[in-house]
Amino acid sequence: MEPLRAALVGIGGMGASHRGLLETSDDFTFVACAERYLDRQAEAVADAKAHGAKVYGDYWEMIDEVEDLDVMVICTPHPWHAPYAIAALQRGINVFVEKPVTVTVQEAMALLDAKRQADKLVGVHFQYTSTGATKQLKELLTTGALGKLVEVVAVMKWFREESYYARNEWAGRRYVEGLPCWDGVLMNQAIHLVNSALQFSTRKPEFGLPLHVQAETYRLHDIETEDLACLRCDMDEAVLTIYATTCADKDNPIELYVRGEEGEAWWNVDEVKVRMKDGGEMILNDLPHGDDTHRNFAACVRGAERGVYAPAEEAAKATITVNAAYISAERIPKIPAGDAGAIDALIDAAREKRLMFSEVPGAPKWTKAGEVVEIADVNSFDGLADDGA
Repeated sequence: MEPLRAALVGIGGMGASHRGLLETSDDFTFVACAERYLDRQAEAVADAKAHGAKVYGDYWEMIDEVEDLDVMVICTPHPWHAPYAIAALQRGINVFVEKPVTVTVQEAMALLDAKRQADKLVGVHFQYTSTGATKQLKELLTTGALGKLVEVVAVMKWFREESYYARNEWAGRRYVEGLPCWDGVLMNQAIHLVNSALQFSTRKPEFGLPLHVQAETYRLHDIETEDLACLRCDMDEAVLTIYATTCADKDNPIELYVRGEEGEAWWNVDEVKVRMKDGGEMILNDLPHGDDTHRNFAACVRGAERGVYAPAEEAAKATITVNAAYISAERIPKIPAGDAGAIDALIDAAREKRLMFSEVPGAPKWTKAGEVVEIADVNSFDGLADDGA
């Protein structure tokens, strides 16, 4: 088969890995790319040109000039995911976009509407969805092997220095150039885990969407968005609790635990350990390991495979869940460094009993429970009460 004609917007940062794949994969011909900061990305620009791609300094010029594109790969900061994806769809181009698919629920609805009208595919770079172990665990759940689901617990304890958030114009920001950004731990670092937790929180073939969400969000770094959060989500059967931070003592492996009435599972991207109620144990680690999302998306565009690993319809559920968390928390208070205490210990104590931070015995005085939000009422997210504070 002929390779798909692909263009890329955003060639630095996360875009570098996508650029490398487009330059080397037999599935794609890398015909063009757009980058706002050409001087800043001079090395990437030279590399793209060396591989035959025409380089533009403006996305709109590229998308209007380059003809017969099959795929637009979007690797920009969050604020431009929705407008760039919608524009590509309106021109009849399939879209593969970095996470999150959009920042707000209203952007997600607009994107899905554009997708339906264009009758094109939108895949999201949630690479955890592509591993063999992920597919095996989802099959185990949908066949009912673990029984009725009781709980799902997801934990991400990572560390980021202040310099991480000072590295560009959008890191840790709520808005950039008037567009929603919300680059906090939930929408950025932990969004992969949120997506996977939703995937494993239901026995239905699709991903789960909470019925209710309660959350707490805080910030310790000198940023506008949260770097510490907890969520409690009522799913169709299970209760899902999520804990995420970039204020841990070090980067720790992510954790995702699923318990049903007939067994339990510990998922770790490429491997799942399963223990059944009758004492039986198994390890799930089928290939592929690592990221198979680009190959899958190309195959789906060609019609050789059915089912994008992370379609926009499912990926939007992570955005909606995070929006609901913000609405529940209402604010993202800044915690003075001297009052923060041991963040790792706080998360561990909350996880052990499946509690919100404010419910932990002896919880810090700055913790405050958010309101319970019905997901059916989350039709838009327009910011928080402390925007600009």
